[in-house]
Amino acid sequence: AVLERINPALNDAAMNLGASPARAFFHVTLPLSRPGIVAGTLLVFALSTSAFVAPLVLGGGNVSVMTTLMQQTMLTTLNWPQGSAQSVVLVGLVLILLTIYGWVLSKGRRSA
Repeated sequence: AVLERINPALNDAAMNLGASPARAFFHVTLPLSRPGIVAGTLLVFALSTSAFVAPLVLGGGNVSVMTTLMQQTMLTTLNWPQGSAQSVVLVGLVLILLTIYGWVLSKGRRSA
């Protein structure tokens, strides 16, 4: 959707001014599509951090991701303090990445 909103005349103008197609892509198209790339990356990251059932079912219980590790720590070994610490680390990591995402978007808006 982001690429559809980029005016193709901008790319044409870059090539008319002597830029190669690759240079026009890296200096015009890619910077303009950065918010969409970052949003897509963040969406995939958020869905993968909250995934619990997919690794459990597809991995047969042999795949360790953060959510299944927390479940095993809390319910199998009954180590609630460690499981709570793991969940705080996961929430902290998500908050840090959301902050970086907001910073990247605000940087993109200021330069536009």
